[in-house]
Amino acid sequence: MGQHTINAISTALFSIVAYVLVGRTDFPTDIVSDDVTVDFIIVGSGSSGSPVAGRLSEIPEWDVLVLEAGGKPPPDSRIPGFCLNFLPDNNRYNYNYRTTPQKYSQLNYVNNANLYPRGKVIGGSSAINLMMYNRGNRRDFDRWAELGNPGWDYQTVLKYFKKSENYRGHLTSENEAYHGIGGPLNVEPKRWGTPVMKVYLEAGRELGYPTIDPNAASQIGFNTPDTTTKNGERASAAEAFIRPNLHRQNLRIQADSQVTRVRP
Repeated sequence: MGQHTINAISTALFSIVAYVLVGRTDFPTDIVSDDVTVDFIIVGSGSSGSPVAGRLSEIPEWDVLVLEAGGKPPPDSRIPGFCLNFLPDNNRYNYNYRTTPQKYSQLNYVNNANLYPRGKVIGGSSAINLMMYNRGNRRDFDRWAELGNPGWDYQTVLKYFKKSENYRGHLTSENEAYHGIGGPLNVEPKRWGTPVMKVYLEAGRELGYPTIDPNAASQIGFNTPDTTTKNGERASAAEAFIRPNLHRQNLRIQADSQVTRVRP
């Protein structure tokens, strides 16, 4: 039995188990005829496209159409522990990219090239990834502003991070200024841990490093991650920014629609 056959069987089994656990995952979509004119076409429904579509559709006079190359997310995408199911080659929800072959590293991979999963599904990579919520380092944002991009400094973008977030973690005097409550994207602490995780944090403290919130003032320390989940289920970008707004008459999403070029 070849590896592709094993992957296909395991994917089918995961899907069956997921269907039993969480039921069917349906996502309302449209089929828009070619002669329809809209104000905005959003290419992709991932972590960039979904927020843009949701925000633009707040203006009732603007018609917004989201084109997604992939299809509807399967039931197993909702279960965080099943995320590794989307990594094997020839997975229909993954573009199946690989990194550039390396000469001195990744020697345990075929052609020295690692898997580079990118989501081909409603929700994009946020529907298949490991759900870690990390905004990046504030110095990168400040550097972009210094290079001539006004509005990209960390203090400016922070208010938009907070606006989009519904934080369900532990707020303290040290991190409450960096988190938002009531936004569309649910963020919560990882709901389980192993004894190794506790030892890991203790080892950091022995070395003089605090246990931190990496999305707050400092990223120097040890931490357990916050995740984009809601009550233990994956909260993809499409679930957060598109699904709640599909009651709007000016917002539509069309699946299985690959954009090949943008015409001038």
